[in-house]
Amino acid sequence: MYICAVQKILVLVLTATAFWAATAKAQDRPTIRDVLGPTHDSVVPDRFLDARVPDPEAGRSFSHTSHHINPSAEITYVFSKDYKHVRTLHGWIRATLPNESLVYQRSQTHFSPTHAVELSIFDPIGMAERQIYPLRVASEVRKNFVARVAEAYAARGEAWFREHNHHMDPEQFDATLLGGVMVAPDGGSMQFNVRFGDPGNGRDPLPFSEQVLVTCAPLAPLTRMACRESAVRAR
Repeated sequence: MYICAVQKILVLVLTATAFWAATAKAQDRPTIRDVLGPTHDSVVPDRFLDARVPDPEAGRSFSHTSHHINPSAEITYVFSKDYKHVRTLHGWIRATLPNESLVYQRSQTHFSPTHAVELSIFDPIGMAERQIYPLRVASEVRKNFVARVAEAYAARGEAWFREHNHHMDPEQFDATLLGGVMVAPDGGSMQFNVRFGDPGNGRDPLPFSEQVLVTCAPLAPLTRMACRESAVRAR
């Protein structure tokens, strides 16, 4: 019984030591305010700025933390493992690639009649950034959907668009990311699903929508990445 009691005491001591060591390490980390200095965005509250800069996950060299601004916007700060500010991203992280590039969804204008998802990638090692979605060259899937939207808009008449302060541009239809960004186990490609159209949007009541699968490869280098859209189902 004496040995068991000693073992329990040793466990408690080691646990307490580990706890205080972790606490001391956390206190050694600078605050976000310390790192950003006086140039930080005024929309970020004091409680966020007074938080400690996060440590990178095991095996990684960069960390990030974000603050929610409104239903359509976030601001994300990227830091190096030595607590330097690397980049401010106006959006929120959707995936981290094997080379530590960050796939993020861009913030949008909250009160626009339609909202089309925009995805970009930031490479903190090469300090390169590129928007990958929507595609720069419209796919046949997108062109066909735009044609359907144009027909629906023509049926409404111009008076409806003036009354509802609508852009009347069929190419600016709603496009919503469904779920997350899925990176292949081998790290060679990624996929995500997008819904074209939103029948639930009262400011742009289209009676139809279409689900599209987007595939992007290769994931590195960023300059070679190409994405393509393929139809999944329409309704």
